[in-house]
Amino acid sequence: MKKTVLSVFLFAAVLLSCSKDEQVDTSPEELLMNAEWKISSVGAYVAGLIQPLPEIAIPIEACRLDNIFIFKSGNQGIMKEGQGKCNENDPDETSFEWAFSEDKKKLQLSVPLLGMFDGDVTIHQLTASKLVLVVQYTLNDIPAGFAIELNKN
Repeated sequence: MKKTVLSVFLFAAVLLSCSKDEQVDTSPEELLMNAEWKISSVGAYVAGLIQPLPEIAIPIEACRLDNIFIFKSGNQGIMKEGQGKCNENDPDETSFEWAFSEDKKKLQLSVPLLGMFDGDVTIHQLTASKLVLVVQYTLNDIPAGFAIELNKN
């Protein structure tokens, strides 16, 4: 009887020591490819800080904000036009290429974000549900740019 009780106790202890919340390392590629991304906001990036961007600072057409970006394996992707197309003759989907820099801190895109930014963008944040990209430049010797936040659609 003692052995049975001890066995049940040990088995329960082993089960309780296993946690469903164990952290699993997910690569940046997996994080990027495991979601469809939609632009949620655009902000100013000045001296390392992201600030809300007044609409008058850079007028962004609403038709650009409803596009969905899908990153696929083989460094291929698809940009799906949202319901509000900027030009009715635009295709519903546009293929693009993407690649990480060696250190995984930059993302190179062959499709313009917001219709104006393509090429290398800095990855400010990448999680399973949020992607923040920064387009950087220098203005009067001060690092500046735009931050584009995309959320899992």
